[in-house]
Amino acid sequence: MEKPNKFLFANQLRGIAVFSVLLSHWFGMYWARSDLVAQYTASPQEGGLAPAVYFLVSNYSHFNFGAFGVAIFFLISGFVIPFSLEKLQPLGFLVARFFRIFPTYIFGLALSLFFVYLSGQFWGIAFPWGNGTMAANALLVFNLLGVNTIDLVNWTLAIEIKFYLLLALMIPLIRQGKVWMFFVWAALIFLVNWKVQGIAVRLAIKPLNTALYAVCIEMMYVTYMMIGVLFYYQIKNKISQSQLFIYSGILLAIVALTWKVSTVGQQFPVTTANYLWGYIAFTTAYLLRDKFIPIKTLDWLANVSYPMYAMHSLIGYTFIKLLSYYGVGFELASFITFGLVGLIAQLIHVYIEKPSTDYGKRLAGKWG
Repeated sequence: MEKPNKFLFANQLRGIAVFSVLLSHWFGMYWARSDLVAQYTASPQEGGLAPAVYFLVSNYSHFNFGAFGVAIFFLISGFVIPFSLEKLQPLGFLVARFFRIFPTYIFGLALSLFFVYLSGQFWGIAFPWGNGTMAANALLVFNLLGVNTIDLVNWTLAIEIKFYLLLALMIPLIRQGKVWMFFVWAALIFLVNWKVQGIAVRLAIKPLNTALYAVCIEMMYVTYMMIGVLFYYQIKNKISQSQLFIYSGILLAIVALTWKVSTVGQQFPVTTANYLWGYIAFTTAYLLRDKFIPIKTLDWLANVSYPMYAMHSLIGYTFIKLLSYYGVGFELASFITFGLVGLIAQLIHVYIEKPSTDYGKRLAGKWG
């Protein structure tokens, strides 16, 4: 009998997470923030009535499919990334992650912006972004420079990069299965967020002010990602299952408290609750990991989840709006758009993501 794949649960959760984010954006945000969608896609604002599916996706006071999906993505990263640290030194690890993230993202961003350009040409609306803004987004430093995101999803990738940098510094401690540094970090980020508003007000230089706000909030999410590392510890028998629940519960509570006192405290507890649901979903899947079996559709969605996540928003919004203009119903337009985005994601996965990831691994091996 074939041995169960103990990591299949994490891979399939990727598929669930990306589909959850897609639901939130296409069926929720497309209607709830039609003004923002119009601005980012160089198109007129959607003026029709929201379909029934909008209310099915969005009519929950303490649950948001998008935030739930992002929470799962963060925990998956926290769980799987430490496996890369077992053999690689910091430089090799960072090289591998660079080639895992940037080639796919930059290609997906360029393609998304090309769709926005075509949208602007079709609707007679000027392309909304300058070269500096596009460069800052491509390099995932836009938030540190006070520049707007141009695809509405890359803020999570900016957090991922900082998580990688922090883990590279923690490699010796993670290999030893140390836990204390997570709590020291969490307490530090809580204190910084608690005091950041007063500090930021005294900063006269606006770029520093903006960067301080951005980094403080991002580090709160990094604390949440450390919960995923605890699951790695447990599966490697560095901590017991009871310790996993105690330690992760403490970190989750600190994240919630940090959120409450931060500059985005108005999101507490509504948005924060989704990260609790993400934790519950991930924990349940982890405990039942031996029960997971291959499911072709879900496994495919998991495999293309990164390129799909990276470019689904702008291309999806643009294409749905174009189809609607030609009289295609919203539900059918969304279904057709999913096919288009899925095809593009598959091509990026095969011709960009896999080759660049493999190259990064080979280079990382040479560089330690």
